[in-house]
Amino acid sequence: MGLLKVFASFENLFRDFAATRTGTTPDARSARLFGAAVVAAFRVGLRTWIDSEAALDLPSLITDNVETLTQALLRS
Repeated sequence: MGLLKVFASFENLFRDFAATRTGTTPDARSARLFGAAVVAAFRVGLRTWIDSEAALDLPSLITDNVETLTQALLRS
């Protein structure tokens, strides 16, 4: 399974979670957007970690990105 398929699977997982939590369907725009945003936070963390030549802590980078995303959404 290629990395793009892994990301697509994660996006679907988070999309389905968002749909369940919000009482919408997985095809709802908000659920799809949530899934894509969480995967983007993961991908940015991974790219930052790679760029640092693995000097930074990958789980912390991902967690920080998700927290940044969450805080931005809560301010809206």
